[in-house]
Amino acid sequence: MTTEQRLSLATRLLEDGRYAASARLVAPLTVRAPRTKDDLAAQRILARSAYALGRLAEAEQAAGRVVRRRPKDAAMMRLIVRVLQREGRHRDAAGWMTRLDELGSDTWDDGPSHGTAA
Repeated sequence: MTTEQRLSLATRLLEDGRYAASARLVAPLTVRAPRTKDDLAAQRILARSAYALGRLAEAEQAAGRVVRRRPKDAAMMRLIVRVLQREGRHRDAAGWMTRLDELGSDTWDDGPSHGTAA
């Protein structure tokens, strides 16, 4: 299976609510720091799947790896905000919310028209 096929299938699994399967499928693509568009896509899928599974530390780490490479990735910043809030780390979440506000991104809306950077 090619990387593109793996990412496509993992995305479908994520959209179908099969979070554990999605995370397992992209796990081999996330072992190194993201360098390529595909690496970033795998990290995003892992972050979203891990969050849905309640694996908050893993979700925060994967989203953080994306944001370090793409500092304006609003969707991953929002995911980090949600993780921090679920963990009761509201002061840390507020810092991320400020960053989102500075980008002009809606803090809560993950829709495509709200500043998600690739």
